[in-house]
Amino acid sequence: MEDSGILEALTRLGQAGRVDSNRVLIRRSASNYTEQSRSMTAVQSMNSG
Repeated sequence: MEDSGILEALTRLGQAGRVDSNRVLIRRSASNYTEQSRSMTAVQSMNSG
């Protein structure tokens, strides 16, 4: 939902002539921040820095 909010704001700024909405790039990576790495338990992940 963050992306849609950001794009809505950029669309409105584009209508006001403040930004060029044709130059927007949204990138997503292949990370899953809700799971720990395979070398850690869930508890270790929660307690890590």
